[in-house]
Amino acid sequence: MITKKIPDNWRDLQSKVAEILERCGFKVEIEKRIITVRGTVEIDVYAEEIINGRKNVIICECKNWKQNIPQNVIHGFRTIASDIGCNTGYIITTSDFQSGSKKANEFTNIELLTWEEFQNFFFESWYSNYFYEKLRSIIEFDLDSLKVQFFEDFHLIERDFFRKNIDKYHIIRDVVHHFPSPLFKGFPNMNFDINNKLPLRNKIESDVYEEWEMFGYDMPEDLLNEKYCEEFWYELNNYAKPIFKNLCNLDLRFDDNDND
Repeated sequence: MITKKIPDNWRDLQSKVAEILERCGFKVEIEKRIITVRGTVEIDVYAEEIINGRKNVIICECKNWKQNIPQNVIHGFRTIASDIGCNTGYIITTSDFQSGSKKANEFTNIELLTWEEFQNFFFESWYSNYFYEKLRSIIEFDLDSLKVQFFEDFHLIERDFFRKNIDKYHIIRDVVHHFPSPLFKGFPNMNFDINNKLPLRNKIESDVYEEWEMFGYDMPEDLLNEKYCEEFWYELNNYAKPIFKNLCNLDLRFDDNDND
C-alpha cells in the first residue's frame, strides 16, 4: 500500500489521487473543465500519459461519502466518459459501492475503486516511477569506507564513532537494496517481487533475513513496523540524515602528503 493517510474531505481525496497519478508519470489537472456536445463538464482529476507514442487519457470522479455510492452516479459518469472519449474512467470513494452500482458498471470502461483499491491498482506504476528513485536518493552519499580503514592516521579519528556510523550506513544501504529495481520488470527470469517487502520487522524475524537481526534492534520501532511505503520512506530518511551528517563531518579525504 502507498500510504496510510485517509483523505479529510473530497478536495483532499482528489488532491491525493492527483498526486499519486502524477507520481505514476501522468500529466495531471484537477477540476478540469471540458466542453462536450451536452455542455461543459468539470472533471475532478484528468490525467494523460503517452505510451509508445499513443495518448492514454483517464478521468477520475472522487467521492468522499459516508454512504455507499448509488448506481445513478455511475450512469452519470458513464455518459461523461463516453462524451469525452477517455480510455478509462475511475470512480474513487472512501466508502464503497451499492450492489446496483457494480452491476451498472459491467461491460463499460469505468472502474469502481475504493481509496485502498485505487492505491493497489496504481501501486506498481507509483513504485517504478517514483518510490524506487526516492528510496535510492537516501543513499546518494559518496563514501569509500576503505579510505579510512587503511588510513595511516586512523587514530586521529574517533574509531568507535566512525565504526558505529559506517555500520549504520551499510545497514541503510542494505535496506534500500531490499527493494527490487524496476528494471527487473522487463526480464521474466529476474525477481521483481515488490509485495510483502514491509514491514521490515517481519523480514528480520524470518529465516531468509536472519542476518538482519544484528542491526534490526538498533533501528526505531516505527521504522521496523511501518507497513506503508510513503511513511516508510519518511522514517528511513529521518533515520539516515544524522548518520550521514556524522560521516560528512569526518575528514575522510586523503592528503597528497600522506603518500610521501
